[in-house]
Amino acid sequence: MASEKAQRLPFKQVVIVGAGLAGLDMGCELKRKHNFHDFVIYDRNPAIGGTWYDNNYPGCAVDIPGFIYQLSFAPEQNFSHIFPDRAQMLDYMERVAHKYRIHEHVRYNTNWVSSTWQEDRKVWTIELRCLKTGVVSVQECRVLIGAIGHQVDPKPFDAPGKAEFKGEIISACKWPEGLDLTDKNVVVLGNGSTAVQVVPNVLDKVKKCTQIQRAPQWILNRPNPYVPKAFRKFITVVPFMFRLLQSLTFAIVELFYPILGRTIPSMARRDLKTCGVPEKYHSSLIPSFTPGCKRIIFAPEYLQCLKNPKFDLVTDEIASFGERSVVTHSGREVPCDTLLLCHGFQAETFYYPLKGRSGVTPPEHWDVAGGPSCYKGCAMNGFPNFFSIRGPNVSSGHQSLIHFIESTTALILNVAGPLIQGRVDVVEVESEAEQSYIRRVQAACKRGFWGRDCHTFYVTRKGWNHTVYPWTPYWLYFHRFVVKSHWIVKPSQTKA
Repeated sequence: MASEKAQRLPFKQVVIVGAGLAGLDMGCELKRKHNFHDFVIYDRNPAIGGTWYDNNYPGCAVDIPGFIYQLSFAPEQNFSHIFPDRAQMLDYMERVAHKYRIHEHVRYNTNWVSSTWQEDRKVWTIELRCLKTGVVSVQECRVLIGAIGHQVDPKPFDAPGKAEFKGEIISACKWPEGLDLTDKNVVVLGNGSTAVQVVPNVLDKVKKCTQIQRAPQWILNRPNPYVPKAFRKFITVVPFMFRLLQSLTFAIVELFYPILGRTIPSMARRDLKTCGVPEKYHSSLIPSFTPGCKRIIFAPEYLQCLKNPKFDLVTDEIASFGERSVVTHSGREVPCDTLLLCHGFQAETFYYPLKGRSGVTPPEHWDVAGGPSCYKGCAMNGFPNFFSIRGPNVSSGHQSLIHFIESTTALILNVAGPLIQGRVDVVEVESEAEQSYIRRVQAACKRGFWGRDCHTFYVTRKGWNHTVYPWTPYWLYFHRFVVKSHWIVKPSQTKA
């Protein structure tokens, strides 16, 4: 419970936590579809952006075509490249927020500490902490929406000798402003999407760049073509053509793996030759697992870097630190002035600091279910009036996450509309409906190839797939339709 000395904030009908794309979408849709304004958005960052604010490393960019990586009600035809960079994404989000006057609802630099369901009054009591002043506040609301995403915080890294290491250790997603890598020995840890974007953007400055990977990944060379201004103008003045382009792009992305999945190994080997990758690295870039078991990595400039004499790729793990080096398990000592951590995010679970009915927490709820899970990724029995966007099993390794965000937002607004408008006190998913949906999801995931012959963040150590939506994203359109028998709705009796 919050301290008695905490500042009490005025009641809000709706509280949204997270000012990334999910929170932005929900805020805009509350205004657009419900003409509703009694909501507040809290975010720990000092600006709109979510993951696009956090991940400020050089080279950060979308790896999904920008034509479909945008909100459906806010079309953007003017991305300069097929795959927009971070700056363009932040600019896009700022313009959407300005158009729908979202900034007036956002409270920045605020951390979500805890939330407790008050059964007698049918409200959530939320404890918040200002990251600038440390002041604790308490906010009550009827509807609580978690829009904080999944992979938010970077994985920690530790090894013997870390305290004595005299170099810098930097998480790529918390890149310090003004970081100078000129003439330094740099070690990049990891080989996922972040690493393959960082390496080409630091290689020219450094003295030496050594990338340490635990195991190979499937990496395909993917150019990022410039979109001519004339074409951008054409799809702006002819909206139908832009919508057609979006539909075709979505279909191409969706069909890539079903049509070309079996050819990915040969495509990867061809790219190694086309990009001039030295033979000594080939075995380090061809994994043994099935393509798609992990997320396939698309890299516009990375493979070309491997022929640079300043670059070295090592398949090993860091065992310890020296004063100005890292030592691998095989005993190799690598000079290191700066260690760049690109080894992923904390992805084993979802962060929802909640106490639902009878004080139950999400981890306790998931222990019964078998792992992190929600009804259609957004609702849990025992947590009335709480909804999540980008919850368990509402994601994809290849498709635009904005499609998943908008589908979930549509369902939440359809089922919780009367709750948001104050006509009912409680909306809660039925326990059996939740468990039935979870069983179907996990059964479908087991029939897929995610995590089948590799270690991946899609799946927990216990083998529970908590990440991937196991069916075609086209089916998400039907998520928005409410099955009334799946929900408990209690009419309004009292006011908060």
